[in-house]
Amino acid sequence: MYAKVGDVMSAKELVLRLDSRDVVSWTTLVSGCVINGMLVEALKVFVMMLEDGVLPNNVTMLSVIQACSLMGDSGLFSSLHALVVQLGLENDVAVVNSLIMMYAKNGYVEEATGLFVDPYLRRGDVCSDSDVLAAHLYGCTVSGSLKYEFEQVDAAYVVFKGMKVKDIVSWNTIISCLAKNEQVNEALELFSTLHSGAGLMPDSVTVLSIVQACSNAGLLQQGQMLHGYIIKYGYLYDVSICNALISMYARLGRIDLSEQIFEQMDIKDLVSWNSMIMPMGYMEMAIHL
Repeated sequence: MYAKVGDVMSAKELVLRLDSRDVVSWTTLVSGCVINGMLVEALKVFVMMLEDGVLPNNVTMLSVIQACSLMGDSGLFSSLHALVVQLGLENDVAVVNSLIMMYAKNGYVEEATGLFVDPYLRRGDVCSDSDVLAAHLYGCTVSGSLKYEFEQVDAAYVVFKGMKVKDIVSWNTIISCLAKNEQVNEALELFSTLHSGAGLMPDSVTVLSIVQACSNAGLLQQGQMLHGYIIKYGYLYDVSICNALISMYARLGRIDLSEQIFEQMDIKDLVSWNSMIMPMGYMEMAIHL
């Protein structure tokens, strides 16, 4: 109770007065420290727990892993991971996901990816959600290894494929990742899969990523097909998507289609005007040349 209301030191004193301390009392104290931002104290209490001869359970480890992750104390990462294995918790979904998040958020992409490609995980017995995928990509960025390099995108794709339940956030994350790495065909394939057989519908974020991908890759035909999809499913009311279409057609030499979309827009923002003015300016310069 004390730990939950913020009086962690009183809770600690109470626990230490107990004649017999079990895993529940120690775990409550460790968790209370983490909840109240007392991360170093949480680790000190954890050490006291071990010295008291009480083995941590999965709930304890979740709190300790979270504390180390927030502290960024990489010197403890491998020891924690080893302890998880020694305790037989390497198959616990929540604990494994916490380890992945800890590694990924602190830039240890290889270690995070290693947990995903473990044979046990590949069988689908342990799955992770979109937060883990996002953490993996964030970890790539933190470590400087992802300016969307091919090997890291492949690793992110392994993460995505290993997820039993994929929500629209996870689909959008991997599609955007592939598109920005110029793996446009793969992004388009995933977009098609999402639309036809994933039990979900692409949203405006998905569509925007694909329009930008077609534009960057110079795929006029695919862009026009996507334009048809946008009309069919009512995305022409989205100003950002219309702006992306204007830019795509202008970039691919179809100013006439850019103008058509621009004229049909009920609402035009600054980006809309700039998207039309800039290519028109280039055309004027080309004429004078």
